[in-house]
Amino acid sequence: MLPLIAAAIAIWGVLTHRAMVRRSNTMQHIADCEADRDVLMARDKFIELSTQAGGLAVWAAADKESSKETAAIRLILNDFELVAVGIQHGIIDFEFYRRYCHGTIIRYWQKSAPFIHALRERVGSQTIYSEFEQLYDWVNTNKKPKRNIIWKKLF
Repeated sequence: MLPLIAAAIAIWGVLTHRAMVRRSNTMQHIADCEADRDVLMARDKFIELSTQAGGLAVWAAADKESSKETAAIRLILNDFELVAVGIQHGIIDFEFYRRYCHGTIIRYWQKSAPFIHALRERVGSQTIYSEFEQLYDWVNTNKKPKRNIIWKKLF
C-alpha cells in the first residue's frame, strides 16, 4: 500500500510541476512579446493595415510578398502559430493564454482571415496558418485543444 501512495504522490508532483512550468512558459512568452520592440511595431503596422481600404488581403499578393508590411503581418500571424503549436505540445497553457488574449485572438483572426485565405489560394496550400485558425476555433467555440501528450509517443 505504501508504494502505491508514494507513486501517487510522485505522479501528482510531476503533473503539478509540469502545469507550473507550462504557466511560467506562457507568462514568459506574453512578457517577451510585450517587451519586444519588433513585435510591438509589427502589431501597430498590422492594426494600421487592417483598417485601410482592402484590409490585409491586398498584402497577400505575390508582388507584395517581400514588403515590410507583409513581413509585419507574418510576424504577428507566426506568433499565433507558435502559440497554437506550444499549446498542442503542452508547452503553453491554453486557459492562461485564452484568458489573457481571448479578444485579441478573435479580432486578429477576423482581420487576418481575408489575408490568410488569399495567401492560401495564391500558393495552393490550405494549411498555411492553420494552427492559428485552430487557435481561433478553440477560443471562439470554447473547445478544449487536444494536446499532443509526450507519453503517447513513447508507447
